[in-house]
Amino acid sequence: MSSTDIDALIENACAAREAAYGSWGTVDPYVLAPALNPALMGGPSWPAMRQGYRQIAKPTGFILATDGLSDPFDDGTGPTHGFGIELLIESDEILGNAQGTWLIQAITQLAANAADHGGLRDLMVELGLLSIELSDVEVPAKFLSPEGRVGFMLMQPGPPLPTRVEHAGGDAMLIAAKLLTAAELAHVVEFGEEGRRDLALKFSADKSHHVSSTTRASVV
Repeated sequence: MSSTDIDALIENACAAREAAYGSWGTVDPYVLAPALNPALMGGPSWPAMRQGYRQIAKPTGFILATDGLSDPFDDGTGPTHGFGIELLIESDEILGNAQGTWLIQAITQLAANAADHGGLRDLMVELGLLSIELSDVEVPAKFLSPEGRVGFMLMQPGPPLPTRVEHAGGDAMLIAAKLLTAAELAHVVEFGEEGRRDLALKFSADKSHHVSSTTRASVV
């Protein structure tokens, strides 16, 4: 595949994500990106090296989403939809900007883990629900484990968000990360897959689905 073909696919993927994100709310025209690409300092690289995050303001909250994990690989190898995923965190907080918030602290770590693993999409297809613990995420105390870690459950978004974004190179599976209370994280640690399913049912019942809140009560 020529560099011209790759550039065209990248442009199409960017436009498809822009259109999808714009259907969720008001997309900030400026892409959040690190001043220095972490891949240049030994960190995991994204398919086309471009690491970006989009901010979407909604009347009821705020979404921060990755922008580039589903780009084609810039060297012409691998799938033309990159890792085939984009990550998002939706919060019920009304924000103007995610800089310096727990959302950017969390999603940058989640994206780094996803890029380093490379097969998160396959895991989601196989298991449906995943969980992960992160450090250095500034959230209220009830969301911190005794070790000071913060849990997230990875799931496909609930309504009204879609579960896929289609583009010329393929599609991106959308994976939402929901902030867990310390009690919910402990439930997952104790019961594993069964614990994740139990939480997902409770989040569906209370209609919060994938949406995170730093003020909500624990469901366990």
